[in-house]
Amino acid sequence: MVGALGTVSDRLVGGMMFHSDHADLMGLIGVDGLRKMHERGFRDDSHNMRKVRRACMSQLGKMPPHGNQERTKTLDSVAGRSNDNIGASERQRLVRSSMADWVKWESDTIAIYADACDKVAGNACLWELVRGLQADTEKELARAKRLMQEFDACGYDMCHIYEM
Repeated sequence: MVGALGTVSDRLVGGMMFHSDHADLMGLIGVDGLRKMHERGFRDDSHNMRKVRRACMSQLGKMPPHGNQERTKTLDSVAGRSNDNIGASERQRLVRSSMADWVKWESDTIAIYADACDKVAGNACLWELVRGLQADTEKELARAKRLMQEFDACGYDMCHIYEM
């Protein structure tokens, strides 16, 4: 059980890094609506990571292990660049890529949480905690997919995206 909670905790740390990078990217190119969503995702993942670690220590009397998190390549193409050197077509490509990355991240996270639920099923409190995280992630995935569909429908029109 401790290992499963360590995996969940690691995924939340990875989520903090993911949302931070995407918030930075959206901030750089001026898409404030998506920046704010990713900043909220960062705060939620930070809060939930602490909740998972506390629950592990209080329920099992052990600290969950830390694994390895790797930073995504999200910012590689814009690192060190000025936002006035990023053209309209590249901004559009960055938003499209960011949305696809977000949907994949949340989909993969749901699978990780589902596996962790199976591994902590013997402890109702821990199962409810992880299942709650999975349910929240399912809602976030649905929101990201709806946005991606909306952006697809308007051809990733940057005027529309900036207005949101």
